[in-house]
Amino acid sequence: MLIAAPGLSRKYWQFIEYCDQQLTLKTSEKQRRFNTNVCLPSRSGRQLVNVKNLTCVAYEAALPAGQTTDKQPLPEDSGRVKSFGKLIELISHRRPVSNILLCGSPAPKTAEVVTKTMPSTTSIPVCYVGEQEGEISQEIKARVNLKPLQPALEDLIHSEDETSDIVPLDECVSISEISVATLLPLVQEQGWLLGSSRQHVPPQSSLQLGEQFALLKTTTYTNGISPQNEDITLLILSEVDYCHDLKSMMPPYILNRKIHEKSIEQFSRTTIYLS
Repeated sequence: MLIAAPGLSRKYWQFIEYCDQQLTLKTSEKQRRFNTNVCLPSRSGRQLVNVKNLTCVAYEAALPAGQTTDKQPLPEDSGRVKSFGKLIELISHRRPVSNILLCGSPAPKTAEVVTKTMPSTTSIPVCYVGEQEGEISQEIKARVNLKPLQPALEDLIHSEDETSDIVPLDECVSISEISVATLLPLVQEQGWLLGSSRQHVPPQSSLQLGEQFALLKTTTYTNGISPQNEDITLLILSEVDYCHDLKSMMPPYILNRKIHEKSIEQFSRTTIYLS
């Protein structure tokens, strides 16, 4: 017990309170202390460490043993931007990207991901669609090329003289009401149109990462085979009917396609498509 006179200063009372707290802490630790023996053998069985009467202090864990913490899910916008950034990286690794067009009402995070992912040699034009331009930081403004404001997306499609390697679709109403095919003129040949499955139905030939999809614009295909071709050609090596067995293994969305059978004699080196 600590006894002090009422006329003592405030600092002295604070010192007494501190001493009382430390005394309580030491007493609590003393109650949790215990002695144990610790042995550490090697893989061969040779004893490496042998400690007797090791004094330990037991502490209560924040969670019961075996219980794991639930990870907080990423905010919806954060997850979307992360998937968008990964698609940009994958495309840029596949081939050099000279320009990326941000149109509609691009979010500041979207513009930030593009400017940080792409090198300084990549041109990033930004064209807002609507009644007023969006707000972006001065750092991003110095990196991008702001174009004149367009009243509607159709005006942008008709006024845009140059096509871009990548065109991300912003999740705004003006874009969600337009089909993906209508927006393809903004993309150059072998370029990519990025979008969200929440706003558009992803085409069958598109790549998907989470809710984001990437559609390659191409009009020329090897051997005339396009990704949109609904027919399936089955190369058979004998007269045995494999068509029935193949259909039983196919997923439901493929069963509506036409399946053609061709024998090996009907193919040549110039007609076989190697993927």
